[in-house]
Amino acid sequence: MTTDEIKAIQTEIGAEPDRIWGEESKACCKAFLRSLCSDNPWPHQSQAAEFYGPHGTNLTRIDVTGLGVRYEGNEVLSVLCHAKVADDLLAILTEISQSPWADVLSRYAGCYNDRSMIGGNMPSMHTYGVAVDIDPDTNGMHDIWPVRATMPWGVLKIWATHGWYSLGPMAGFDAMHTQATRDCN
Repeated sequence: MTTDEIKAIQTEIGAEPDRIWGEESKACCKAFLRSLCSDNPWPHQSQAAEFYGPHGTNLTRIDVTGLGVRYEGNEVLSVLCHAKVADDLLAILTEISQSPWADVLSRYAGCYNDRSMIGGNMPSMHTYGVAVDIDPDTNGMHDIWPVRATMPWGVLKIWATHGWYSLGPMAGFDAMHTQATRDCN
């Protein structure tokens, strides 16, 4: 993002609009996004198995035809996800598709994927079908949001209003990854 875009975010979240994304900006950003969904329906990450059940179960497909969701250039017609998040995920993807940032859906990188967390042995939230990756090329593990990562602020706010936790602003990295959990602890 540009320094002017960072300043605009800082102004909106109540941080000092100095164009430098430091600790104050991070804290204000987290508080702001959490305030967008005060009634978050999702569990803490540590309680995912209790809430969602064994990973890889209770999966369903949502029809995303016509929403502009594309994987490696090919149109995606459906997304495999957990049944508990299906309606919400469809609403989020629909809202993004109707936003000024709709093009981000053309860089969809997946939802359900039975694997461990990167760098760990715990199941990834993808194994439950409750995590979505979008635009990995410029929002990866080592791309600090919003300094180097490019995930649009408007998209992150859409996720937050539904209680989905995005690693970009909340952890400072991996902005492509958003999950239906209260946090990542």
